[in-house]
Amino acid sequence: PLSTILILCVDLGTDMIPGVALVYEPAELDIMTREPRSKNAHLVPGKLIIYSYLQNGFFEAFGGMITYFVIMQDFGFRPAKLFYLIGQQGVVPPQGSVYDSESADFGNSNAECAGDQLINTTKANTSELDVLDWLFTVHKDVDLRMFFLECRDGQLISKDLYGQCKVKQISPVSGKPVCFSTEALKYAQTGTFCAIVLSQIANVLALKQRKLSIWHQGMRNGMLFVGFGQELMLCLFLSYVLPLNIALGTRDVIFLHFGLPALLMTVFLIIYDEVRRYLIRNYPKKPEEKFNWFERNCLWLSLIHISEPTRLLSISYAVFCLKKKK
Repeated sequence: PLSTILILCVDLGTDMIPGVALVYEPAELDIMTREPRSKNAHLVPGKLIIYSYLQNGFFEAFGGMITYFVIMQDFGFRPAKLFYLIGQQGVVPPQGSVYDSESADFGNSNAECAGDQLINTTKANTSELDVLDWLFTVHKDVDLRMFFLECRDGQLISKDLYGQCKVKQISPVSGKPVCFSTEALKYAQTGTFCAIVLSQIANVLALKQRKLSIWHQGMRNGMLFVGFGQELMLCLFLSYVLPLNIALGTRDVIFLHFGLPALLMTVFLIIYDEVRRYLIRNYPKKPEEKFNWFERNCLWLSLIHISEPTRLLSISYAVFCLKKKK
């Protein structure tokens, strides 16, 4: 649901400043009571990979996919019919054609039936069908209800791909309704990008503390707010500056499509992580165990707690931890 350009905007645009801002996050209050990492521990342990990709990453991706399908449905495309739609062929109607549900050819005079086979009257080989351009704007003004046709009993019928057009919006790029056009994909991709940005903000709020609650840790890191503001400003520029719309393939999504379908997943992400950290802190442990089950399996730690390079031949790290008095 994201174009290559928008993936780069996520990696190089919205991720950078919030990621760097975590360097300024104050240490957690209980940091000196934790044991140091093992000298054999990996920089990126398996628990961190599972936490990043299979937990928080899942919530972000799921929220983005929900947004994508909601927007496509609002513009007349049934979600269940979107799979493999890019590979389906049809017949491009003449320039300026208007969809007519009462017409035998639905307004596409280039399409005809030879028995149960769809033919393209504009081709020397009439059995050669057209491939729709979803990536660029070649077919931006084509009503796809005239493109995706099939023959049944020698009659043209429109493929069962469409639902109801719920959002009556005109694309500033094509000057045509967004519903039932390739422009719907541009809007869905832009909305998905905004949903991922909102999910990123929730993700940062969740992962900036590893063991304590966000209510204990607080929001004392001003650089995070700078990062959040930069993310949202980039979303606004990409969505509502027309030259950027044309250059990057983004569109002016309405407020309800500005990542809002993913809002529930962002809230759930924060709640889920709060519960996870609560169990790490409070889940009972057996007398013979040093850590409870959640602390052993769900707590991922940073490389070191407090470190500084020494003046030895090889750089080493000194890790300091408080010791209990006897």
